[in-house]
Amino acid sequence: MKKKILLINAINPIIEVEQRYPNLGLGYLVSSLRKHFGKEILDFKIIDRNIEKEITDFVPDLVGISSVSQNFNLVKKYARLSKKNKFRFWLEALISQWFPNLCQKT
Repeated sequence: MKKKILLINAINPIIEVEQRYPNLGLGYLVSSLRKHFGKEILDFKIIDRNIEKEITDFVPDLVGISSVSQNFNLVKKYARLSKKNKFRFWLEALISQWFPNLCQKT
């Protein structure tokens, strides 16, 4: 059975510039993890809107959150929501620190 991973791009939906382009870092992360572990093991979904609905509908095994400093309050909100639903979560910045070789190979 595939592990479901929900990746949240914590943007402020009111600020147009934050919605303009997709988060390439999350896309690169997914690509690298698929290359390393294969497509049969992990099921990814990347979102930046309707976070609460997506968390409850997708029922992930792991929630990942990517953000910039000015949106850290959104990150805390999404982390609390993940914890409330008993999902594990991590922040994108931690991945590059813990697995630097994985990130450099993309």
